[in-house]
Amino acid sequence: MSSFPLVSFLITLLLAAAVCTHGQEWVRDTNGNRVRINDQYFIQPVNTENNGGGLVPLAAKISLCLLGITQALTGEPGVRVSFSFPPSLIPPIPFSPVSTKFGITIEFKSNVCKDISKFWEVDGSSLISEEPAIQIGGNPRERNSRFKIEKVGEEGRTNIYRFTTSDGTVGAVPGPLDSSQLVLTNDVAKTIFFKLIKVNAVTTDVTSTSRVDKLGLRMIFITIEFKSNDCKELSKFWEVYEARNIIEPPILIGGRPEEPNSRFKIEKVGEDGTNIYKLTTSTGNVGSIPLLGTTPQQVLVLTNDVAKTIFVKFIKVKDATSRVEKLGLRMIPFY
Repeated sequence: MSSFPLVSFLITLLLAAAVCTHGQEWVRDTNGNRVRINDQYFIQPVNTENNGGGLVPLAAKISLCLLGITQALTGEPGVRVSFSFPPSLIPPIPFSPVSTKFGITIEFKSNVCKDISKFWEVDGSSLISEEPAIQIGGNPRERNSRFKIEKVGEEGRTNIYRFTTSDGTVGAVPGPLDSSQLVLTNDVAKTIFFKLIKVNAVTTDVTSTSRVDKLGLRMIFITIEFKSNDCKELSKFWEVYEARNIIEPPILIGGRPEEPNSRFKIEKVGEDGTNIYKLTTSTGNVGSIPLLGTTPQQVLVLTNDVAKTIFVKFIKVKDATSRVEKLGLRMIPFY
């Protein structure tokens, strides 16, 4: 049998490959190496106002495991992602390089919400919204889970990119819980530009298993709950008492974790042999004032007076039944 048909086929295949690669550019990480499928990277925005960390899932709805995407706190690399080509009849060669010409899927490598896919998608339920959210829960076979990486310029010797789809560009708008939310937009001013940092290239100060990565999502706000059996019918979650004409509202128990007035942040303020923190909300700091006139008893309030702010340290409970818990929580009324 003649080998001419086989040679002809190979020449045709090589010509086709040359045509396919014409005009494309390889996507490169911060070290100048080609970005490859199956490898893992941190996505670091470079043009956001808060100069925050990498991209992470964000709880967009408190009661449901539906996650948007936001930026981590400053100094945090974010949650690792990997890129893949959309499923096809012929599987790609492992660790194939990613180019700016072809579509890819994006997947967070995180254990948060184990029952939900970590593939990115454009929210298909936001049919009315002009800027639908970018969230996880996508299906790599669906069109709304396909993105492209486009080069927009360079910063030093590092390539800068943006994500696009056939319908727009990935940008950011103010979102829930005092954060930014990734959306699909046609507003250039909202576009997110980023660089890609390979996980094993990150310095020892920012390891591949970062604090955010371990938690699985950005802990922007937390709730605080006393573990006490006193007043069993009353919630032990902290809350800021909401009432008009109170300049420094008290911090009480009885809160509901899904309500904004039960959400706090822990901010580091310094060190004194151990880390020192303060508790904050979106409108002030947790401080203390005398309960009644000049009495030594203090009550927690929300304040903007730095002199009244309380600073705290955390001591892990070893004996789960402390003396205070045995005696019952001391309930001081607030008049």
